Amino acid sequence: MNGIHGRIRAVSLCVLIVVLTGPLGAIDFDGAEVDYSLRIIGSQQDDLDSGSTAAVWSNVLAARFPILLENENFAIVPGISFTSMYYRYDARNQRAVPTDVEWRELTALVPVLDFTFRWQFLSRSWGRIAAETGLGFHLPVPLKTWTTGAGSEEDAGKITPALYSGVQFVLPACALQANWPVSDKFEIITRVSGYIPVYHFWDGKGLPLSDGLVTGLHVGAFFPF
Repeated sequence: MNGIHGRIRAVSLCVLIVVLTGPLGAIDFDGAEVDYSLRIIGSQQDDLDSGSTAAVWSNVLAARFPILLENENFAIVPGISFTSMYYRYDARNQRAVPTDVEWRELTALVPVLDFTFRWQFLSRSWGRIAAETGLGFHLPVPLKTWTTGAGSEEDAGKITPALYSGVQFVLPACALQANWPVSDKFEIITRVSGYIPVYHFWDGKGLPLSDGLVTGLHVGAFFPF
């Protein structure tokens, strides 16, 4: 089963690379955006003995490469980000849950491939503001399992398949970004982003959208090409 999920992830990654890069050879990239963000992930963990509804925090590094369309107020923005996450298996709801270090059963590297459409709706001498919408593909790669108690080793083996079940690794993405020019070769970026866990509409677990809701607070730079 793990081999099947591995092949699915590999095929998905190849398809995404082709989709994102295939038609771009004839299009000029506007520049490169790099940023750091603090990602806040809603994580309802009321199956724990103490019971908790909390948020998990993660540090993220990202790069995006906006491609201006014929109307320069619009752009296609492929991007990639990297973070590491701790997960545990919620046996009650049969799902994988982002968690804190004391409850971890799996450490994973989590690359996220984004493909968004950007609309720059305000442009002034002091800066530019744009909104984005699209999809984010969250592709966790297991790095290390941890034993936290009886049965945790067996549960750790269920986490990766659970993270890909029900197409929950594909999330609608949205963002609001401001660019603040410093010079012709450099702009400061501030950005708020989010991923919406729409898989709750069909996973049958009865959890609110706040569980798995991802909010990112970014600061970074834009380097025009």
